[in-house]
Amino acid sequence: MRRTKNAYVSIVFEKLLEIGNHSSPVSYNSLRLALRRKEIKMNISICRKIFATLLRNEGVEQELIDLLQGRIPKSVFVRQYYRPGMSKFDEIREKLTRLHDMLIN
Repeated sequence: MRRTKNAYVSIVFEKLLEIGNHSSPVSYNSLRLALRRKEIKMNISICRKIFATLLRNEGVEQELIDLLQGRIPKSVFVRQYYRPGMSKFDEIREKLTRLHDMLIN
C-alpha cells in the first residue's frame, strides 16, 4: 500500500444507490443536524457499533470489519497480505440484508 492513498470498501443496497444518485453530497455534520432538526434522536456512532457487532456475531473476521469501517490495523499481515475474496462481500451483503429487514419490520 502506498502511504498517501487509501481505498475504502462499502456495501450498499441498490435502493440506497438509487436514492443517492438523485441527491446532492451530504456531510456527516449536515446529516447529524438534519436528524436533530426533525427531532430524531439518533447517535450515528451507535449505528457503527450495531453494524460491527452484528457482523462479528455472524462470524465475520475482525480484519474485514475493520476494513469496512475504514480502519487499517498496524498488522503486517493485514496491510500487506490480506485480500478477502469477493464471495466474502456477498456473504456480508446477505447478513446486512437480514439486519435491514429486521430494522424495517
